[in-house]
This record gives sequence, C-alpha cells and structure tokens, in this order.
Amino acid sequence: MSDERREILKMIQDQVITPEEGQRLLGALDAGGGASSKAPLAPRPPQPPSSAQARFVHISVASSGGERLEVNLPLKLGKFALKLIPEDTRDEIEDRGIDLEDLAACLNEELPDGPLLEYSSSDGSRIEISVA
Repeated sequence: MSDERREILKMIQDQVITPEEGQRLLGALDAGGGASSKAPLAPRPPQPPSSAQARFVHISVASSGGERLEVNLPLKLGKFALKLIPEDTRDEIEDRGIDLEDLAACLNEELPDGPLLEYSSSDGSRIEISVA
C-alpha cells in the first residue's frame, strides 16, 4: 500500500475527511492523477470546521480540451494534492519559475486565505490553487 493511500485512510479514520471524500481521493490516485480522467470530480464546498479552524486547499485544473478537475482538500493534504498535477504540466510550471517543492513546504506554515498559485499555459490549460 502506498504512503498516499495510507495517509488518506488515516485521515478518514481520524475524521479529518469524510469517507466520501476519501473515496474520491483514492479514485483520483488510482486514475493516475485524475486530470485526464473522463469523469471529472464535481466541486464540493468545504465542510464547516468541526473543532479547530479547519482550512482547505482548493485546486482547480482546466485543460484546453474542456476537461475539469475541482478538488477541495484539508490543508493538511495540500502536499499530497500537488502530486496530482500531471508531469508535463509540472514541467511547464517549473519552467515559469514556480517551485512546487517550495509551495509544498509553504503548506506546512501558516498561510493567509486567498490564491497561492494561478497558472495559464499557452494552450489554454489553467491551474488555480487557493486557501480558504
């Protein structure tokens, strides 16, 4: 079992995410990133915080072909979510001077609400990552 799969299952067990959210994440992981999947995930608003101030990372990926991926994840899963970005898109982002490893490291720190990353490629693909 992969570390990512184990982490998702632990978050379900610890009630950080719902079983339905865990199932969606596991499905995206099994699909090899989900961005090229024919059945994109529907956006889901963040759940109200249960005890402490739960915060979410919202990731929106739109391909030039019209496919969309919308994911709302607890901030604690943000580093995992960055792994869902397709490799060719990662290369393009890094070619533009955006270091995804630095972005992942920032997710461990206190972040203000709002956009973290907005990216548009020459072919019309778009990625947005924000905190709410």
